[in-house]
Amino acid sequence: MRVIQVANVRWFNATSWYALYLARLLREAGHEALVLAPPDTETLDKARHWGLPAAALPLNSSNPATLARLAVELRRLVREFRPDAVNCHRGESFWLWGAMRAAGAPFRLVRTRGDQRLPRNNAPNRWLHNRCADAVVATNSVMHAHFRDAFGIGPDRLHLILGGVDRERFAFDPKAAPGCAPSSATGHRISWSACWAASTRSRASAN
Repeated sequence: MRVIQVANVRWFNATSWYALYLARLLREAGHEALVLAPPDTETLDKARHWGLPAAALPLNSSNPATLARLAVELRRLVREFRPDAVNCHRGESFWLWGAMRAAGAPFRLVRTRGDQRLPRNNAPNRWLHNRCADAVVATNSVMHAHFRDAFGIGPDRLHLILGGVDRERFAFDPKAAPGCAPSSATGHRISWSACWAASTRSRASAN
């Protein structure tokens, strides 16, 4: 399988990591993966540092002339790389991929939404997510419910994929957070979330 991961993120944040890690896992499984990222960004640098095939494109531009050239470049890329799937991790260039898909491009279009901010329920977004995308991936339950209820995306195309956690590295350790022991006077613990954060920070720094 041939997959393009569209990671138009300036910083190497959670969205960028998710896109690049998918590309790495696909390659380890024997598939071909190509990362697209804006030039001069941490995401592009990290992709190349990981040894991933990557191309720099002005995916976040709002300049009409630049967008016209970008559309031509994306069509050329699709002809040459022949992707089976394109996974868009942000919305800035999603509409270009959506237009290509609506015009009959042979790849399957996936929109992965890792953000907590809910997309606007307007006509362009409904067209992109309901008519252009072959699949929509939400990485949290609130986003999944929004796509289901507000956008009306059915279970055959809407998927909830939660991020995994290394439970050995991120596990509560009472020895690392002694202040979280039950109070002898009240029998109650202090904030569980504060205790967990203190515990995992201590374990992470020790590793």
